[in-house]
Parts: sequence; structure tokens; C-alpha cells
Amino acid sequence: MDKKMKKSCNVTDLISPFIDGELSPKDNASVLQHLESCAICRKEYDALKSVDKLLCDIKPLEPSFDFAREFWKKVDTLEAKKSRWSILKNLSWGWRPALGAVAALLVIASGSVIYYRSAPTTLDPTGMLIAENITLYSDYEIINSLELLENWEEIITLEEI
Repeated sequence: MDKKMKKSCNVTDLISPFIDGELSPKDNASVLQHLESCAICRKEYDALKSVDKLLCDIKPLEPSFDFAREFWKKVDTLEAKKSRWSILKNLSWGWRPALGAVAALLVIASGSVIYYRSAPTTLDPTGMLIAENITLYSDYEIINSLELLENWEEIITLEEI
């Protein structure tokens, strides 16, 4: 039966403003009259009034004399730790595309170097023939110079004249 009375009672939402003195004189008189006749609302009023008294009796907290200094010191320490790891977050949007382009170029250049260094060196058939007979080609110059050696005697005589 208490639940039915509480549900039908529309003054319970006005009890807290009544205690705080926030109601109009008309509403204030209406709540006061209701509290005299309703035991449930009076019980609610007494509970809220005791909580209000407890809260009003609490002494305000006074911070220590160096609270502000210690507080800002901790804030600075946290900010310093945060800023060490968020260097890339602090970069402006103008730098991010440039950094992306540089990273892409580095990847392409590294890939090219690795590809060309690991690729086997193959020669075409003409290049292979030259590579196999390179000593023959170097000897060819000597052979061309042999004609001069055959005519060495004539050259000496010409120098004597």
C-alpha cells in the first residue's frame, strides 16, 4: 500500500527544492500542507533534510601550500612523456604528404637497388663471344704490330739516313 501512495503522491519531486527554498510561495504552501498529511513524503523530507544538514556541516578542504606547484609539476611531467611519443602527431597536415612521398621513394629506390644487385648478369651471344675471346682481341693488336717488327730493319735504316 505504501508503493501505491508513493506513486500517487506528486509532491515527492518538489521536496528537495522545498528544502533549498527554491519554490514559489504558492508551491511552498502546497508542499507544506501536503507534508502535514502524508507520512511517506514527511519521511522523505526528514531523510533529505538530514542529508542536507550533513552536507552543510562538512568543512571545506584546504589544499596544502605547495599544491599548485606540485600539480603543475605533475602536469608538465605527463605532457613531456606524451610529447616524446607523439612527435608525428604534432606534425602539421602539410608535412604528412611529403613524409609519405619520401617514404614511397625510399621503398622504390631500395627495391631497385636490391633487384639490380641480385639480378644475374647475362650477356647476349655476341657479348659472350667477345668475353670468351678477349685474349684473342688483345693479342690481335700485337699481331698488327708484328708487321712493323718485320720491317724493323728498314725502319732502322731510315732512321740512320
